[in-house]
Amino acid sequence: MGTSGDNINRARPLIIGVVLGLVIGLAVGLAWAWLVQPAYYAGGAYPNELSDFYQRAYVQSVAEAYMTTRDIGAAAERLNTFSAADKARLLAEANKTLASSGSEAEATLTAELAAALMKQEGWSPDDVNRGLTDAGALPDFAMKLGQTSGVVVNPAQSTPVSPPPGGTATVAPTPTSPGSGTLPPPDEGGINWGRLLLILLFVLIALGLLAVLLNRLRKPRTRRQSRSTFEMPPADYPEETDVPSDYLQLGQWTDSYALGNDNYETSFSVEDADGKFVGECGIGILEGFASGSPKRVLAFDVWLFDKTDIRTISVPVMSEYAFNDEILRSKLPRLAEPVMAEEGKTFNLETSALLVKARILELDYGDGPPDNSYFASLKVRLTAYLKPDADVNADMPIPEGYE
Repeated sequence: MGTSGDNINRARPLIIGVVLGLVIGLAVGLAWAWLVQPAYYAGGAYPNELSDFYQRAYVQSVAEAYMTTRDIGAAAERLNTFSAADKARLLAEANKTLASSGSEAEATLTAELAAALMKQEGWSPDDVNRGLTDAGALPDFAMKLGQTSGVVVNPAQSTPVSPPPGGTATVAPTPTSPGSGTLPPPDEGGINWGRLLLILLFVLIALGLLAVLLNRLRKPRTRRQSRSTFEMPPADYPEETDVPSDYLQLGQWTDSYALGNDNYETSFSVEDADGKFVGECGIGILEGFASGSPKRVLAFDVWLFDKTDIRTISVPVMSEYAFNDEILRSKLPRLAEPVMAEEGKTFNLETSALLVKARILELDYGDGPPDNSYFASLKVRLTAYLKPDADVNADMPIPEGYE
């Protein structure tokens, strides 16, 4: 069922709390993730972390670029994530690939690149020997890096290392510390002011949206305004006779609903003899079957707003089927006192200053099932009265749209 103005007021703190919680949670989460414990790259995309096939393809591309530019600095930067041993191995493999395809000039330039990098970066003999051994380097390439086909030259020794009888000397691979491919730890110092400004901007935007939401919640529910003039009742409809004689009639209106008007809701402004706003009354759809088109309405909400006590009184008008259904009745607001729709039936809505007599003039149910469940049409008359002791001239807040 729909809720009255009092129920909306009770739900408002919960809505505000949820929105504030979301705003504060998002702001704190961003601040923590960007400033306190930011995420740093943990690997998975640097050249030295690729598979062997793609490492070879990458190094060969760097070598080809060097052949065109002769820029040793750019080549060193592109290979800086690899260790010295890996550079020697991969460049030796690229040299072998080029030589086997008949590209002798390109193979020679690859060897020159390796030699230039070794000299510039100070590769250790152990790293060079290990890389060449793993790659099975060609003799010409090995000579460029200080090796001969029969002797491995170790600059740290005064005498060469002789090869074993009938073979070429090699140096067994030895464990080394991490090479130049080790990445520096992330810089953890200082505050990233750009991120801080982004967080502040986000918080300001969120607060602006929150202000708009709160403003919408403060407004009375929007209704189709119908500032009808005073209407005299038709001759075939009885006049209200059980109202005290000192009650001043302020207005009388009739309105009709017909099946297919799925957004039916109408209201009437209650004004005193001087045209000053006193309150508002109306009727609208409260509940219908969950599915089907057009909407099959089970209940209407007849309501009265009085500016002198700033509250809305509502009475659910239910079909015979809905009125007798315990599940539907349980969905009504706790203090609601529903009435079952019957042609000619009257009921009152009363506040501190106003009395509205509501009368059901005409009623017709749609074809079931269930029988007498949804309205095919409904015609209601509302007659508003001002109580004799009511003070409507006090400075009271006026709903938006009536200033």
